[in-house]
Amino acid sequence: AQQGGDSGGRASEDMVGVVKTNTQPIAILSRAYNAARFMCLRDFQMAPELLVNGELHEEFLLRDVSTQQHFPYVHTHLFYIFLELVKNAARATIERAQMEAAAGPPGR
Repeated sequence: AQQGGDSGGRASEDMVGVVKTNTQPIAILSRAYNAARFMCLRDFQMAPELLVNGELHEEFLLRDVSTQQHFPYVHTHLFYIFLELVKNAARATIERAQMEAAAGPPGR
């Protein structure tokens, strides 16, 4: 791990250059969802929930995050990828819900 010089009073033992040695994808996905949720609420006044393996992401995170998978990766790139995927999925979900609401219940 890289240490040394003063980096704002914090030396990060889990960073080697721009690579975070213990990147936890579920934690990054949660941050990306929260950012996308904010954008959806701002733009559409609604936001879909994020499910991970069939459960709300908050509940999934509470189940012992310390045992989640981790690997070395450029975490900022992973955040950007997740943010774009979640934004697109959320927008499509909202647009579909709006179209279904406008169409009304199916007639029989």
